[in-house]
Amino acid sequence: MALEAIAVDLPLDEHRSARLIPFTRTELAGELPRVSRTVAQQGEVVITAHNKPEMVLMTVERYLALQEAGRPSLDRLSEEFEALYAAMQSGGALDAADQAFAMSGEALGRAAQSAAASTTTHSHSR
Repeated sequence: MALEAIAVDLPLDEHRSARLIPFTRTELAGELPRVSRTVAQQGEVVITAHNKPEMVLMTVERYLALQEAGRPSLDRLSEEFEALYAAMQSGGALDAADQAFAMSGEALGRAAQSAAASTTTHSHSR
């Protein structure tokens, strides 16, 4: 039986899915050495119950990589913050902020409505 032929597509989100080798809970209990070898070879497998994915078994290396991928890098976040801050300090952004703070509440409300209408018009024309 070719393992790739029975792989299961497990949706992760709307853009990605994982193609995992399935094992039933019964196979896991009775054939742990075979399941373990497959995990070691493939990186992860999906355990099913009644033909539905129930859990994923993976190598420690794969688990640690997923944990690390989920943590934002402080250096990267700092770089993004610095870039955004620099953009906010440009002449045009500073002038716009000064104008917004100088506006009356009514004028600021009209400007916000105008910007919202413009954004709605642009999103519908795409």
